[in-house]
Amino acid sequence: MHPDFPVEHWITELGKHYDIDSLRLNEQGILALAIGGGLSVHMQAIPATEALVFYAAVVVMNDPLPPDLMVSMLQANRFWHETAGATLSLDDQQPPRVILAQSVRFLDLDAPRLIEAFENFSGALQAMHEWLAPEVQSGRSAVATPEYMQRA
Repeated sequence: MHPDFPVEHWITELGKHYDIDSLRLNEQGILALAIGGGLSVHMQAIPATEALVFYAAVVVMNDPLPPDLMVSMLQANRFWHETAGATLSLDDQQPPRVILAQSVRFLDLDAPRLIEAFENFSGALQAMHEWLAPEVQSGRSAVATPEYMQRA
């Protein structure tokens, strides 16, 4: 992946932490872990920027989008106050999905820090889902589970 950073080793150690044999990134440098409740955390290693990006669909929004909820989401993003360092956004799907994303530099990672970053992101995802799911009529995120999905 990157000669100066043992990303594959960190991912293997994350898998060992959760008793997942041979956890690894696919050819595009991506993997996804189901964390329960229909939620999944995706990770993508981006060698060009030397970063690991965590991202997840939180909920599928109603169409039209409720303005008061959009204001609340933007306020939660302010200085990452309520998102544990991640960012909320909307994708370009119809209806749109709320996406939670966070980038961590390879330089700031090792195996224990990756486990900690994964757990922090997973906790933020669950908290955002618990907040937003009741706010939208579509309920839980209806994101398809890719074949390469693992279970954490």
